[in-house]
Amino acid sequence: MEKESILNIPDHNLTPGMKQYKEAKQLNPDCVIMLRMGDFYELFYEDAIIASKELDITLTQRGKNEKAAPLAGVPYHALEPYLGKLVKKGYKVAIVEQLEDPKLAKGLVKRGTIRIVTPGTLVDSSMLTENENNYLMSLTIKGDEFAAAFCDLSTGEFFTSSFTSEQNLMNDLIRFQPAECIIPESLKVNIELCEKIQAQNCFVNTIEDYYFKPEKAKAVLLGHFNRGFESFGLNEHPLNLAVSGGLMQYLIATQKNALSHLKKISLHSNHHHMIIDSSTFRNLELTKNIRDGTSKGSLLSVMDKTVTSLGARLLRKWIKTPLLNKESIEKRLDAVELLRKNIIQREEIVSLLKDVYDLERLISRVNYGNASPKDLLALKQSLQQIPLLKRKLKCDSLLLQSIGEMSSLEIITTLIEKSLKETAPLTIREGGMIKSDFNEELSKLHDIKKNGTKYLQQIELREIEKTGISSLKIRYNRVFGYFIEITKKHLHAVPEHYIRKQTTANSERYITEELKVEEEKILGADDKIKALEYDLFQRVVKEIAVETEEIQKTAVKIAVLDVLCSFAKVAAEQNYVKPEIVSQNLIHIWKGRHPVVEKMVDRFVTNDIILNENEMMIITGPNMAGKCVTGDTIVYTDKGMIPIENFKPKKIKQEEFLPFKLNLSSLKGKEQTSHFYYDGKRSTIKLKTRFGYEIEGTPNHPIFVRTKEGQEIWRKLGDIQKDDFIIIKRNINLWGKKKAIPKKILNEILTYKFHHNVKKHNLPQIIDEDLAYLIGLLIGDGTLTYRNDIYLSNIDLDIINEFKRISLEQFGIVVKTKKNEKDHSFTSRQIRFFFEKIGVGYNNALKKEIPCSIMQAPKIIVKSFLQGLYDTDGFVSKRYGNASLSTSSLKLAKQVQIILLNFGIISSLKLKKTKRNDNYRVQVYGENAILFHQLIGLRVHRKSIRKDLASNVRMPNDGIPHLKYILKEIQTRIVEKKDKITSLKKMKNINSIFYTYIPNNRNISYHKLKELVEYCNNNDVKCGELNHFLKNNYFYDSIANVQKSSKKKDVYDFTVPKTHSFIANGFVNHNSTVMRQTALIVLMAQMGSFVPAEECVIGISDRIFTRVGAYDDLASGQSTFMVEMTETASILHNATERSLIILDEIGRGTSTFDGVSIAWSVAEHIYNKIKAKTLFATHYHVMNKLAGKFDKIKNYNIAVKEKEGDIIFLRKLIEGGTDQSYGVHVAKLAGLPFEVLERAREIQEVLEKDDDMVNKIKVKKLQEQKSLDGWGK
Repeated sequence: MEKESILNIPDHNLTPGMKQYKEAKQLNPDCVIMLRMGDFYELFYEDAIIASKELDITLTQRGKNEKAAPLAGVPYHALEPYLGKLVKKGYKVAIVEQLEDPKLAKGLVKRGTIRIVTPGTLVDSSMLTENENNYLMSLTIKGDEFAAAFCDLSTGEFFTSSFTSEQNLMNDLIRFQPAECIIPESLKVNIELCEKIQAQNCFVNTIEDYYFKPEKAKAVLLGHFNRGFESFGLNEHPLNLAVSGGLMQYLIATQKNALSHLKKISLHSNHHHMIIDSSTFRNLELTKNIRDGTSKGSLLSVMDKTVTSLGARLLRKWIKTPLLNKESIEKRLDAVELLRKNIIQREEIVSLLKDVYDLERLISRVNYGNASPKDLLALKQSLQQIPLLKRKLKCDSLLLQSIGEMSSLEIITTLIEKSLKETAPLTIREGGMIKSDFNEELSKLHDIKKNGTKYLQQIELREIEKTGISSLKIRYNRVFGYFIEITKKHLHAVPEHYIRKQTTANSERYITEELKVEEEKILGADDKIKALEYDLFQRVVKEIAVETEEIQKTAVKIAVLDVLCSFAKVAAEQNYVKPEIVSQNLIHIWKGRHPVVEKMVDRFVTNDIILNENEMMIITGPNMAGKCVTGDTIVYTDKGMIPIENFKPKKIKQEEFLPFKLNLSSLKGKEQTSHFYYDGKRSTIKLKTRFGYEIEGTPNHPIFVRTKEGQEIWRKLGDIQKDDFIIIKRNINLWGKKKAIPKKILNEILTYKFHHNVKKHNLPQIIDEDLAYLIGLLIGDGTLTYRNDIYLSNIDLDIINEFKRISLEQFGIVVKTKKNEKDHSFTSRQIRFFFEKIGVGYNNALKKEIPCSIMQAPKIIVKSFLQGLYDTDGFVSKRYGNASLSTSSLKLAKQVQIILLNFGIISSLKLKKTKRNDNYRVQVYGENAILFHQLIGLRVHRKSIRKDLASNVRMPNDGIPHLKYILKEIQTRIVEKKDKITSLKKMKNINSIFYTYIPNNRNISYHKLKELVEYCNNNDVKCGELNHFLKNNYFYDSIANVQKSSKKKDVYDFTVPKTHSFIANGFVNHNSTVMRQTALIVLMAQMGSFVPAEECVIGISDRIFTRVGAYDDLASGQSTFMVEMTETASILHNATERSLIILDEIGRGTSTFDGVSIAWSVAEHIYNKIKAKTLFATHYHVMNKLAGKFDKIKNYNIAVKEKEGDIIFLRKLIEGGTDQSYGVHVAKLAGLPFEVLERAREIQEVLEKDDDMVNKIKVKKLQEQKSLDGWGK
């Protein structure tokens, strides 16, 4: 249907109901209108088309001809999930409700807009994430000053902050992650700022500038807060006043509600909390990981043992806003210490907290007017725990004592206890929720209803006696009310005063005057009970709302208690220690550990960090501690599928990083590299999966795996466990662009001095689909001979005809067929030379490979090549339509498997021994075979007709392993859900997951998982953790074997700054834990948490800065180096002597000399001017000389143990610098001749002769080696 606006439709073509719709649209043209009509919320015209597309609902029409209107609708009882979907996609939705009972309406039912729902104004629990806030933000700017206000409408929180720079504003935006931002109309011209806000998944909406003027803003705020406004302190901060008023106006305009739960506005200051900028927030992975944006592998995932939604939200805030006040930190630490020691007390508190619902959101719904009876019962249950908690909090901790002083709110508990039935329904219009003895009038009505039924029984008995009709019954239905039913057998005995109402097949129905009088009493009582119960419920809600502020204060204290218990539990389980907070400016950590990494490895190597005021640690390590893959590893790039060794810069030296830009596939899609690294020859490990996928790299090289515990982590090849499942990324869909045959090749052929008898043919200028198909045929069944023949051996007429056609069209040459009708050929020295140059050579069957011209071609060209290859060497099963390819070349088989992954097709590579040669089969089964026929297909008729046989029934176990714990949690949620639409027992396909798959440790297929998610969504059961799997759609493959290579091989790596990952051979590959763990320990201590160390003394840091890794900012057009320098400049401008600075590889993004100069200068500036505590990691070993120039700069390095000609990386930070890079030592390991090594040492001695620093390092190194004798065993 054509998308036409209802605003352009003349009124005479609209029904009365649609005119109401048009009026609502005129008032809210930027909204999708959902208008209540009976049992549906209906949408018309352009809104209907939007809803049909976004909600996947049927698009129909109302009316005919010129009055025909596109129509879509959703049932009124299912509004929330549909509304949530629209809003989360960025739509503003206006809800137009019936304002009167349709039964009582005279004419058209009155309707009006009751609220406008936007991403930042959600209040319904089903649309919110219970563990996260949903902030609405407003923003305004005056000169160089920025101000923002934040409000979570679902909890009642409202605060405002001001900023002196755009960067500081963005820091808060990233910290609080608002769903929506309101700006003045005039700020729309600042497109760059709006795009930055939108880049954080925050929708931007505007209102008139008028509402951001301080005078108007104050009037709006006074109108809502009345006298309480003066206590907020906003009069002294006009920009904060303006931005708060603008936000309040937007809430009033959209919510059309009193918003009585918004009780105060807090003025936030950066003097009380540590500022965490966007780089640090990302680099430290505080609440979500860099890899996939989930909380797995983040600090939050380790620290969160909370049992209430209140506590979970507060924990996120504490992680994002560490304290700066020593006394406040110590109060938290003392409370955690007491709860850690008193395990029984803590567990009793946690047990009580588990029965506390989300008080903040419950009281907000009470005030908002959408609280249900179930909400009030949840509120009662929550408040009943408070007196019990207060008894548990009589202890020595000042913070726990203050929590114990919270109000018991027994007046509310008693009110709900007296008024509401425990069995109260969800709805408030159908009665059955208020206890009959709560209200005298209600009690009387119940008595009438109850005794009226008895009286009906008496009438029935009396009429039986009078008439003598023993089968006479008094019955009821909604149409006729109460009636007397008499079977046809006894109709002769019916008295004359009976009034007949209806005839049925077997009986007649009658009424009497007496019966109608009694009916009016009974039915009237029922309606009156429902109406009275509704009124009583509203009175109870109002009484509860009076205590809103007190309940909100209690909610905050409950949240704090929950977080403190969480800290205590983590500290006890992970053996954390209480940090000592001192006034001095220092960081002393003994045997520190990384809180996240230590949970993912079998043995974590601890490290000491001792930093005093103005001290700097220069950390260097041997470059050979590389994490690299072998040169034949194929990388998916926008230049094609290319071995990594092909990218090696010509002038790169061993153990050297060089700036290098390349768009390749990473864990999160296409990303750009910043550097290429060559590590020389190294010992390697080759890993092969059950399906035949392979990766070979150094033992230190991490790949992405799923562990038996159900964690998805990076695991080094040398540490791979037999129970690990390797994560293979499919549907990579990144292809080359090269179709044109390089001019260099064409010129070489053109200028080649062929024999004068050689005939010249027209040569293709590009590789098109036909030429790619021809190359596929030749790789499959073709031969290029030394006699200049181009042969194809095949008997299939489809293939023969295509070979002849393409050869004629591409080269103008006629193919001849031999008498055996199997061999088809043409002869041309020039054409054979052409094929040789584009990669189709003389290789025998064992050495066939796909030419680089195909590997670097666009998708459509690769598809045509595969069609030719499969038409010749491929096979399609007659029974199941599975596709397979058979070849004697292992390299060719591997290339095909890697190409299929790019299409999203999983295949297995199996070896089949034959008498003549080994045979390799690339096999595609089941749903992957369906994909193969859809995305690639075959041209040969006898094979292509079998595509319809492909089925997802016969398929490999393409499922998700180790889901046991997640599925058990989902099962518990389903069982505990009381009002399911469909019971679990009736869903055999879902039930089998829990009672067949889990007990037998079977992998769950994606098909099964989708069914489970759909079931959970339909029944409003939370299953968000399963969406991660459906979104990523990884292939999980078990390990076939892992073996060490017998020879050392050249190895390489890329630096991929954002995700630190790239896809190679289908595997997800990773590219400095000590520094990050130091920052995390400081941050945890200032949160008030115990820390992962043996001992820890911390002086308060006002900020933590991290400059780790490098990446291009494509949005702003900034290069890797520009981003690096911009972030470094921010540190130099904003850091103070109380800051902690973490710098990693400053200067890497430019030339070596420039890089060293900048790194040196930055280090000097920090040391001389800022005087901040600093950890500075660098691969520039010359930076070690700074320690000789400045007293408070110390050199450290990552320890390496040399033992009997081998090297062991100990991951231990020890004092002292390093020598160059173990270059000569590695050359010896690589097998260089003795005389070359000796000459290298002579040259090295000459170069180092006058270098006192290196001499000092060597003396220190001898001492180190003695002290490391106990390591690496």
